[in-house]
Amino acid sequence: MNTPITSFGVSSNGAYWQFWYIDPETGKKHQEGFGAKAEMSDRAVKFKARERAAELGGNVARGKDAKGPTVSIYSERWLGLACAGVARTTEASLTRSVAVFLEFLANPNRRMGSVKPSDAEDFRAWLLERTAEADEDDDEERATWSPFTVSRFLMHVKAMFAKAAAERAINIDPFMHVPGIGAKADTAWEYIPVAALAKLTESSPDAAWRAAFMLTRLAGLRINEARKVAWSDIDWTNRTLIVFPAGRKQSTVQSTKRRQRIVPLVPELYTFLRGAFDEAPAGERGPLAGFPRNNVYRIVAGILAKAGQSPVRPFHDLRKSRQTDWMGTYPEPVVAAWMGNSVGVGREFYFQVTDQHVASATCAQRDANVTQQSPNPPSPDPTQKDQ
Repeated sequence: MNTPITSFGVSSNGAYWQFWYIDPETGKKHQEGFGAKAEMSDRAVKFKARERAAELGGNVARGKDAKGPTVSIYSERWLGLACAGVARTTEASLTRSVAVFLEFLANPNRRMGSVKPSDAEDFRAWLLERTAEADEDDDEERATWSPFTVSRFLMHVKAMFAKAAAERAINIDPFMHVPGIGAKADTAWEYIPVAALAKLTESSPDAAWRAAFMLTRLAGLRINEARKVAWSDIDWTNRTLIVFPAGRKQSTVQSTKRRQRIVPLVPELYTFLRGAFDEAPAGERGPLAGFPRNNVYRIVAGILAKAGQSPVRPFHDLRKSRQTDWMGTYPEPVVAAWMGNSVGVGREFYFQVTDQHVASATCAQRDANVTQQSPNPPSPDPTQKDQ
């Protein structure tokens, strides 16, 4: 029920301002402290009183006798709607954002309508402080709060309060004028040429590890996708590989990571997989059978050291290197379909100018210069005869 508050005012309480209003539904008088007189002029306090009355009027969560939903209750309802049909990772991200906001409030029973714009600004500042401390804090949980992470926290909480305002659960969205936290994912990565694969496979402890490196570099698979590849997913006749999403069922979620796709097998990969299949014991499910589920990055660190390689995120870099190579040969939409991402993502995060690009351009220019500088061979003199 939206009932404007028409009876309100400001009174003096010694050195402090006191805001009062009459609840139109109950007829009860409520009072709130407005701070010290020394910090606010008469004109400013009257403006604040009108603003506060407008905020309380029409808000189902008013004053001390608020009847509106608490932040805890409303957030559960919002999560139920926001998480419908989204990927599990998105659901976990939304849930964590709400948990972080409840941690900030320190009172899950606080009413949605009692959250003020000053609280919203404080929440943003609190997130930034936690980010600033991350580099020096040894706490593992605190260290994960990168600028990108806190940007997502704030974005989700802003969306929740915008939804509450749209539903008239609150009269004013306290986050309406709170700016987001600008953050951009780190795009730095190391290009790994195909020639480096030989050292990686030679340093691998078994066939499963060799297959992991080959599938990520030559087919552009994510390591979790490579784990799930079955021999039956390979079309030996057409030399293609079907990459299934989690659960091996086409997802209804509009996410490039959860769509089935077909990837071509380049000659080197086809030859490798054909040999691995012929040597595989009967009943083995796929090329990564026996690949470890734990301590993967500890093991891969040893392999890289033995091979003389040093990428920070080896499987990511192998996959991105594949896309860089393909983008120099095939149309971007085709490459995006093979890789399971989008054209925009490919351009921003999966492409790198390599030494091969520069070498190819300089060689082409050098060949052109040689052609231009070479004189035409002399025409034979028809008057001369063979001696």
